[in-house]
Amino acid sequence: VDGPDGPVGYGACWSNTGMTVVGPVVAADEDMARTLITELAGDVAGYVRLDVDHRWSDLLDWVVDEGCEPGSTTAVMIHGDDLPGDRKRLFMPLTVAMG
Repeated sequence: VDGPDGPVGYGACWSNTGMTVVGPVVAADEDMARTLITELAGDVAGYVRLDVDHRWSDLLDWVVDEGCEPGSTTAVMIHGDDLPGDRKRLFMPLTVAMG
């Protein structure tokens, strides 16, 4: 998503063991994240995996309302300094293994 001064959001999806994984999703706000998720997963045939950051409870509710079933949860573990980047804009990681 382009803004007046450059990108303000982006998302990607990739194929992994018989399903499409959506992530990362980085957005200026939750509405933009929903739009990116819809664009990435809306036409996928088959299973879709969404690893939504649990800080976004409204987004998690929306994903369930859209027909996804909740799965397992995980904890973010940090050794040393805080994780880099603007974490307020990270709605979904590339993978839970890479944050």
